[in-house]
Amino acid sequence: MENPRRRFTILDAMIVVAAAAIAIVWTHAILEFTLREYQILGFTDGGVVIGSLQACIPALVLTNFAVLIMRSIQPRPSWRRIARQPGAAACGGVAFGVCLLLILRLATLAFQRLSGLRVKGFAPSGSTTRFVTQSLTDMGLIVVGAWLALGVTRRWRAESSWIDLSGRLLGVCWIALYLAFHVITLLMLH
Repeated sequence: MENPRRRFTILDAMIVVAAAAIAIVWTHAILEFTLREYQILGFTDGGVVIGSLQACIPALVLTNFAVLIMRSIQPRPSWRRIARQPGAAACGGVAFGVCLLLILRLATLAFQRLSGLRVKGFAPSGSTTRFVTQSLTDMGLIVVGAWLALGVTRRWRAESSWIDLSGRLLGVCWIALYLAFHVITLLMLH
């Protein structure tokens, strides 16, 4: 059976525009929080770079979900073939990680509110923005794990379509964000 290919459609453009609009609002909130925090704590070169890296996260998260949605629209290959594509594996892994992080964060906040106890490592809502953005920088590890799993099991089946290429590019961006964030953090500590 021939592999069905999708062209970029108006629906795809609408999905990208919606994701971009939400990303702009989220990025504004992160930048506003970061600016306020750095005014209180004082600016450092590393802190400004980390704030800039964290400002990239909304675009990456929402583009990630947009690519997954567009990948699921017909015509598309079978789900078995999609699961073997590195772009879909990267986006699916990150989507799972983001949803898991959100569920754990909401459960922790609910526990703290209902019990009145503080969970170590989970500050009250004041630093939620920092916690979430720093946690999301680690999604690059999920991409590495997904790609290693595909490679080791010899199931890596890259497709030469725009949608798989978009997913692979997003995977590379997540890995680059992880590396940049942690290298800069280490350099700031020394």
